[in-house]
Amino acid sequence: VLNNIILNNNLQWLVNQKYVQMLEVQADETWAFAPELTYAIQPDSDLFRAIEINLARGARYRIFMPNKPETHKIIADYRRLHKFSPGQVEFILVPHEEYVFHTIIVIYGPHTDNPHAIEWLPVDNLVAWLEMDQKHANRMVGIGEVLMKRYTEASSDDAALIKEIPRASGRAAVRRE
Repeated sequence: VLNNIILNNNLQWLVNQKYVQMLEVQADETWAFAPELTYAIQPDSDLFRAIEINLARGARYRIFMPNKPETHKIIADYRRLHKFSPGQVEFILVPHEEYVFHTIIVIYGPHTDNPHAIEWLPVDNLVAWLEMDQKHANRMVGIGEVLMKRYTEASSDDAALIKEIPRASGRAAVRRE
């Protein structure tokens, strides 16, 4: 019934977690703009399992998060729950005051001809995602590229490094956790 409602009302942009899981396991590179990593650190979620599969096959992740105390706990949980090689996952911490993403936006295959940008809908008791059209997916790729150019130093091969962006400095400072 729900599928008929979606198809009959041109709501194909509304996607479920299984669809997002399918994109996750097919992407060689994923960028996430995430104030939190809810599903990525819940072992019983479909997305957690997809991330495990993707990391095991060598996919790379760049995760932009606000630099606040809760974020450091989330990153520690991510590292404790997932196995990955040095340099495979990069956390880029943006000053909390400058972080503009209030929902989770994930770009699968940002450097492909057909990147997919998915945004989580922040509605209580609803697990729903929307898929952006190609124009907006490409804009999100551009935003990610600007943020990386502005805030990161040369890539590190050490997964123990977190790139932090000191307030108003415009450059990333690297520190060991």
